[in-house]
Amino acid sequence: MSDDPTFFFDYAALLEAIAAGTPLQQTLDGIVALVARHLPGSIPSIMLRMPGDRLRVAVRGDVPSEFAAACEGLPIGPASGSCGTAVFLGEPVITSDVELDPRWDAFRTLAVANGLRACWSFPIRARRIGASDPASGSFAVYRREVGEPTPAALEIVSRAEHLAAIAIQADRTLHQLRESEARFRIFVDHAFDSFFVHDLDGRILDVNSEA
Repeated sequence: MSDDPTFFFDYAALLEAIAAGTPLQQTLDGIVALVARHLPGSIPSIMLRMPGDRLRVAVRGDVPSEFAAACEGLPIGPASGSCGTAVFLGEPVITSDVELDPRWDAFRTLAVANGLRACWSFPIRARRIGASDPASGSFAVYRREVGEPTPAALEIVSRAEHLAAIAIQADRTLHQLRESEARFRIFVDHAFDSFFVHDLDGRILDVNSEA
């Protein structure tokens, strides 16, 4: 566990931001900044699932632009670097040396040319009871030196992935609620009957067009 108490203050602040309805992109940017700040030497980034079982770069952070551009539309599969493989397997993929990991065959040359020698990737997964949704993306930490993560580093990355999962689920729930409200409003406003919404004291709170 991180010995830096400011990590937990920063973590709590991001939770509060999610609860307050902060836009998803802003929250994800904050999560990447959190890890970069508290895990020296790390280059964190977030990729999100898109249609066609591929990933898009949602937050590049300090990942070299050339490498990030090559990762746009990364296929999800068993030999798709650390991120595509982690999402495919639904479990963390720790690559301590990019040059030795066969899952990096298609990306090794470009990664090494950009100074990326290790990558620790966690699938972003919902924590709801009974949830069996596929991973919605990956939280990755690149390193410029070969090596395994320490237990403290693993905990920081795991907590960051958990925050990302909470933020993504909150954003989806809010979006679904807004869509549901919009559909209900269309139905009510096009009804031939009059609709009134009132409180327990009889005060009118809302009406449809017919009313």
